[in-house]
Amino acid sequence: METVMNSDMIFVHFGRDKFELNKFEKVKNNRSYPYKPVIGGFWASPENSKHNWENIFDLDDIQKKSISRFKLKDNAKILKIFEESDLKDLPVLSNKNKAEKAFDYEKLSEIYDVIYYNPLDKDTMSQLLPCWDCECIYVMNPSVIVKINGE
Repeated sequence: METVMNSDMIFVHFGRDKFELNKFEKVKNNRSYPYKPVIGGFWASPENSKHNWENIFDLDDIQKKSISRFKLKDNAKILKIFEESDLKDLPVLSNKNKAEKAFDYEKLSEIYDVIYYNPLDKDTMSQLLPCWDCECIYVMNPSVIVKINGE
């Protein structure tokens, strides 16, 4: 694991150049494809991670230019996922493939503000959590965001 989450960590969200927290939507589960929520929340990656979205995916020039940088408040309730044992007892939706974990994001958003994912064993975790492709966070509660330098 290359990055260890700490309170000084800066996160980057690609696709928007500023936060409009008043447009933030409550997290809703996606019943047709339960591995990611259908609406609400937003995704980001640690700025200096070797395994963040910018380094893993082929982002276009617009996405690379439209970024929002932020930190999380010290009191943010963060679910940290590194290995399979971190998934124990989390609320999940029923799904056909019992090996894969389809989170109940609506329930998780009542317990946690943020999900942080940085797998120790990428092969095993990618099978358990499809679509969680890189080191990332999923922010479910925008009140824990600290904007950086007026961004």
